[in-house]
Amino acid sequence: MGTRIKSDDPFGGVQLKFPVKFDLKLFVNGAMPEQEAIDAVKALCGTLSVPTGKASVRPSQGGKYYCLTIPVTVDSKDTFDRLFAAARDLPGVKMVL
Repeated sequence: MGTRIKSDDPFGGVQLKFPVKFDLKLFVNGAMPEQEAIDAVKALCGTLSVPTGKASVRPSQGGKYYCLTIPVTVDSKDTFDRLFAAARDLPGVKMVL
C-alpha cells in the first residue's frame, strides 16, 4: 500500500531547503503558441528574480496540449508560492507541477 499525502501538504511534512533547483512544468493547451508560453514564463520568472535554464516542450499524444519544462532556482518559500500562483494564472495553463 502506498503512502498517502494530504493535498495541503504535498511534501509529506518534509521542509524544502532554499535555494531549491527544480524543473517547473506547465501543461498548456495547444491554442497558446509554444514560444509565446516560453516567453511568458521566462518574463514571469524575471519579475520574481528566478533564474531559468533552457526550456523544452513535449506535445501530448493527441496534440491538444503540451508540457513546457523550464529549470528554475527559487530562493525562498515566498518566491516559490508566488511563482506557482502566477504560473497557474497564465493564459492556456491547465496545470503547474
